Amino acid sequence: MVRRLNTFIKEIETFSGPDEVKKLRQRVIKELDETDWSDLYDPRDVQRLKDDDYFCKRILRHRSGNIDASVEIIKTVFKWRKEFGIHDLKEVDIDSDIISKGAVFTYNEDKEGNPILILRVNCHRKDPATVIERKKIICYWTEKLEREIKDGSMSVLLDCSDTGLVNMDVEFTLFLMRLFAIHYPAFVDHIYVFDMPWIMNACWKVIKKILPKEAADRIKFLSTTSFTDFFDAKSLPPHLGGTCLKEYKPIQFSNFTEEECLSSVGKDSTSITKEEREKKA
Repeated sequence: MVRRLNTFIKEIETFSGPDEVKKLRQRVIKELDETDWSDLYDPRDVQRLKDDDYFCKRILRHRSGNIDASVEIIKTVFKWRKEFGIHDLKEVDIDSDIISKGAVFTYNEDKEGNPILILRVNCHRKDPATVIERKKIICYWTEKLEREIKDGSMSVLLDCSDTGLVNMDVEFTLFLMRLFAIHYPAFVDHIYVFDMPWIMNACWKVIKKILPKEAADRIKFLSTTSFTDFFDAKSLPPHLGGTCLKEYKPIQFSNFTEEECLSSVGKDSTSITKEEREKKA
């Protein structure tokens, strides 16, 4: 994937220089040398710290250049990645029933050149039995994008069209915000929330208060009138009001029936009607 230097990436590149990167790296390695970290961190993450200057710059930007805070966030991120098994997470490890109709997928770019990870909220139900698999899907795609983009950034689009109380899940939404704001530091440029119904306002007010200010400022609430400020119609599929018919591999949560998902997406990125679903049954 070709790297595009948007405003966010340029800010990360220029925020800190080689001296700050060297100082951060030396501090972390010194702490690692003084303790047995084999059960805490994945050696592949430690190696990345040693080799990847841009990753160190992301950490420094995330913590506003504070070395002590940057060291702590590295330990937090590495510990979480080890516990979740991020490096070894593969699509085949995700429940095949979860992978189906298009609730989570990557699709083109926003106007800043960030690849878009789309999450269709109306396909979500709060269900303890599937929460781990749903987390796996999000982590899998976020990690996949980070590896493909390398020294770049992505944006997230939460499509809230056709949603209501049945789709509200504060705990899972907080997981998403922590994932994008903490566990992948300075990687997500924007989190777009499209067509959020008024009934979810209280939920988002709580979430924004919990997030750091900078992370909260990256959340953009969009309507049909403001959508084109951040996206070109040619970059979006028809079910989001766009004109692009590009095929993509759909990902979908499956703890409910097709009839419950009001706007399922087919391979041609067009909406599937109830009659079409009944014909296929």
